[in-house]
Amino acid sequence: MYEITAFSEDEAPLPYFEVVSMGKRYSLLQMGRGELAATYLLWKLDSAAPGSVVLVEEPESHLAAFSQDLLVDAMVSAVVDRDLCLIISSHSPGFFQRLPSRNVILVSHRYPLLKSEAACLRDKLRAISAYCHASMP
Repeated sequence: MYEITAFSEDEAPLPYFEVVSMGKRYSLLQMGRGELAATYLLWKLDSAAPGSVVLVEEPESHLAAFSQDLLVDAMVSAVVDRDLCLIISSHSPGFFQRLPSRNVILVSHRYPLLKSEAACLRDKLRAISAYCHASMP
């Protein structure tokens, strides 16, 4: 992975990815949409400030189920290494199967939350909000 700053007005780095898979080297120019999005997401998680709350929308898009499992593992690793909190939206309940149920709260208009689940979600969101406000300078 290279970070290019020469083309950015604010000098924020732009990634240029190169990977080796099964003995073949290729760049982001040859990646599929899902692979590129997943690689970019992991790059952004790696650069997130420790303790950040990160919103992620449909990280499984354009990925095969096997690749989704690998992405979940890589995201969990980033969360643990950088002490991140991820709030993820997804249309794929299977995306969360590899995660412990205590770390996942399913919110859906089809399946309303039970009162106890709503209270738990409210408490967790309040804790996240308090953490975010306390972490801000």
